[in-house]
Amino acid sequence: MSRPTVNRLFAHAAPALLLAAVAPASLPVHAAGPAPAKPEAAAATAASRTETGQPITLVANKASILRLEVPAVRISVGNPAVADITPVNSREIIVLGKSIGSTNLIVWDKSGVATMIDVFVTPEPVTPAPKPAPETRDSVEVIKGLNKSKMEF
Repeated sequence: MSRPTVNRLFAHAAPALLLAAVAPASLPVHAAGPAPAKPEAAAATAASRTETGQPITLVANKASILRLEVPAVRISVGNPAVADITPVNSREIIVLGKSIGSTNLIVWDKSGVATMIDVFVTPEPVTPAPKPAPETRDSVEVIKGLNKSKMEF
């Protein structure tokens, strides 16, 4: 039985390791090496291929739309406490940054290719508070006989 390469292992590798543990010895676990001669083996290689997508950076408590090039048949988020996912359709996924940190998404297409996407959630940028306007005070000049004074409000 082939062992998964380091590229196949990731932070939440349980599904990949389970696949490696139950796959028959005739099925490769990764797509490294020359193309297999048998069509069945070629299909198994495509089904077990893992790609790396472009990383996503989100702001905590903000959502973004992830548009996919090929339709997804299955999606998974590594740590739903950091980011949450809501599929809109097979080509669009809303990704919400829930808390500061990092996780990953895995998106499978109908041919079995898994695309891993790193997700980074950052704090909301701090906008400096506007400077308060200079304080203006109203004043009134008070004259009582020969005495003059000024009263401020």
